[in-house]
Amino acid sequence: MVQKRQTYTIRDIAQQANVSYQTVSLVINNKPGVSDATRKRILALMDALDYHPNRVAQILNSNQSRTLELIIVDVQYGGRLADSTKIMASTAKDMGYSLLISEAESRTLAAAFSNAAARRVDGVVLYAPRLRFSDDEMLALANGLPMVRRDFMPGSKLAWVGFDQVYATRLATEHLISLGHKRIAAVPPDADLINGYWRLLTWQNVLHEHGLEPGPSVAGDYSMKSGYEAAHKLVDLNQPFTGLVVGTDTM
Repeated sequence: MVQKRQTYTIRDIAQQANVSYQTVSLVINNKPGVSDATRKRILALMDALDYHPNRVAQILNSNQSRTLELIIVDVQYGGRLADSTKIMASTAKDMGYSLLISEAESRTLAAAFSNAAARRVDGVVLYAPRLRFSDDEMLALANGLPMVRRDFMPGSKLAWVGFDQVYATRLATEHLISLGHKRIAAVPPDADLINGYWRLLTWQNVLHEHGLEPGPSVAGDYSMKSGYEAAHKLVDLNQPFTGLVVGTDTM
């Protein structure tokens, strides 16, 4: 018969450490007001007794869950999503947070935000590469919940993290022009994607700025297979080109 492990409470920790209940609470919630020596003694005792704070009580007492939520919206092909999600989770952990992951569609995003609020998460990271909602629409959906988008969102006043799609595409296109190419084709991501739209538009604009007509273009979906198929379609179009701007490393 397996012996049931004894469960300790915060008051047990306080009694064995010979301190007040409030002092242990300060240590658990990483608050000031406790000497380093006392803090170390309490943490060592918690570790020795395998004590784990009541998460529900912590949330109610501090009004913080130390939890973030990544909401993925309308993603059909993730590209490097797995790598970036791992980095997000690792970074959150380093900062003392947990990362939840949920999935939604644009039409169910309001419900996703409501569910995140009900879970009392401290903030949301939104990965929605096709979502073209205005700032006011996003603020209404978030309903006060802190949010940052993992997308290139030029013109948005809301927080977003991404690299400059316009500048990067300009560099690539102007590099080929500097080498003397005058007929330049492209394999951008689908223009339905925010990044794909900006990469296609910038490629066209840069060529026009240099007095050149854009060559043929066939979109891909970030996958290696789509890049391979797009290249074949470009050749089959029988519209000669000498340079090619491809929208992603994978393609």
